Amino acid sequence: MHVGKLMARLNPKNVRFDVGAGGIPELTSTDIAAALGMVPAGLGRELLCRMWWPDGADLTARDLSQMLLNCLEREWARRESAMLDGMLAVAAHRGGDSLRRAQRMYGEAHANRWPKFVAVPETGELNSVYPAMARCVVLETIEPKHCPACGGRGQVKSSTGPKVCDRCEGAGTVAYGNTRRARHLGVIESAYRQTWDRPYTWLLEHATDELRSATRAMERAAA
Repeated sequence: MHVGKLMARLNPKNVRFDVGAGGIPELTSTDIAAALGMVPAGLGRELLCRMWWPDGADLTARDLSQMLLNCLEREWARRESAMLDGMLAVAAHRGGDSLRRAQRMYGEAHANRWPKFVAVPETGELNSVYPAMARCVVLETIEPKHCPACGGRGQVKSSTGPKVCDRCEGAGTVAYGNTRRARHLGVIESAYRQTWDRPYTWLLEHATDELRSATRAMERAAA
């Protein structure tokens, strides 16, 4: 069964007295909760709970955004460290192949840099786009946009019957557009495309990978 349908059993339900008890479900709420406990703690499990069982998420929405913001800060620092290594390599080259390697290191590191993480070094004030980015990635991960071509079904009609939607490749969802992302980040669309798309895409892919890993772990635990 789909992980979302399993975890939905953990959500509060209205009590009905007009139906019989019926058979015993294949997995009880206790079984599902135990399976969830076997999913490694961390970003993936929090996103999984936020998506399918929000009442059971250990972290609040603000804390989850902070977790993603910490991921951004670590990756930003890693890229800045690579930039420093490139500058040192250029400064210490011995000519010839050494110079070419140093120039390549510097060029790649410079191309991969992100905008400053701290906007005001004297006060430690963060660049406001990064926290907004973390919040938007949480939203895009747990509330993806329904594919307009298939209405979120993952399939479309054809002369030979239903077929997989070409636009979303059967997922039923598509990525937010640049205009929507820019609005959430508080920047103009051209600034998003030129400056913020790379860090945003990195964070979204990181969150998606973590969620996918947690989903697979939940599937194995509930099998």
